[in-house]
Amino acid sequence: AKKNLIVQLINYKMYYKNSLPHWGKHYPKCNGRKQSPINIDTQKVVKNQELGSVDLINFSLPHTMKMLKNNGHTVECELKEGAVGVRGGGLKHKYTALQFHFHWGGKDLVNHPGSEHSLNGHRSPLEGKLTTINYTQLLFIFFLQESNEKEKQKETSQVWESFTDYLQKIPRKGKIAPFSMHQLLKGVDLSKYYRYNGSLTTPPCDEAVVWTIFKDPIRISKDLVQTNSFLIPNNSMTFYEIEGLL
Repeated sequence: AKKNLIVQLINYKMYYKNSLPHWGKHYPKCNGRKQSPINIDTQKVVKNQELGSVDLINFSLPHTMKMLKNNGHTVECELKEGAVGVRGGGLKHKYTALQFHFHWGGKDLVNHPGSEHSLNGHRSPLEGKLTTINYTQLLFIFFLQESNEKEKQKETSQVWESFTDYLQKIPRKGKIAPFSMHQLLKGVDLSKYYRYNGSLTTPPCDEAVVWTIFKDPIRISKDLVQTNSFLIPNNSMTFYEIEGLL
C-alpha cells in the first residue's frame, strides 16, 4: 500500500517540484506580488496588540473529523460540515473549518524539510494547514510541527501516533478515531502568531488569503515525523519575499 501511494503522488500533475516554474504561464495570478509561502524574518515583524488570541470553536469535541483521504498530492482530513470554526485574532467574521492537510519533507529531514513557510530561514520537517472559509474569503491557519526532547513531546506524540495509524490505511479512505483537534494541537499558544495577507500556494494562486502562522510548534517525536515522511514524498515548495508582516 505504501509503495502504490508514493507512485501516485510522484506522478500527480501538480507536483510542486516540476510544475512551479510553469504556473505563471497558465495562471497569471501566480506572478503576483503577494504570493505565498514566505520566509518570516522575526527582526522585521511589527507587533500588533489589537489582534488578540485566536478562538478555535469546538476543537475540544471528539468526532469532528469526518474522513482521511489521499487527494493526489497530500493527506487531507475532512471535517464534519459546520462542526468546527475559527474566530477572534483580529478577524471580522467567524470562519467555518473545512479540512486540514499536511506538507512533509523527504526522509532526510535535515536536507529536505517539509514546511512551506520558514522562520528566519529555517524550515520545519512537517507542517499542517487548517483551511477555513467565510463566504468567498479563504483563511488558512498554519501549524508547524517539529521534534523535541522525549519528556516535552510524550503526551502529544501519543495522540499523533494514533492519528498516524490511520495514515497507514491510505489510499483507502477510512473514518477517524474519536479524538479531538485540540488534542492534536496541544502546547500551541493561540495568542502568539504571525499574520500576513498572501495567496493560495497552488494555482490559481489567488491573493485573497489571510495567513496565521502560530509561533509555538507542535512537538512530536522525530521517529513519528520520519514515519510520515516515508508515506508522503516531498510536497512542499519554495517561498517568496514579502513585506508588511503584522
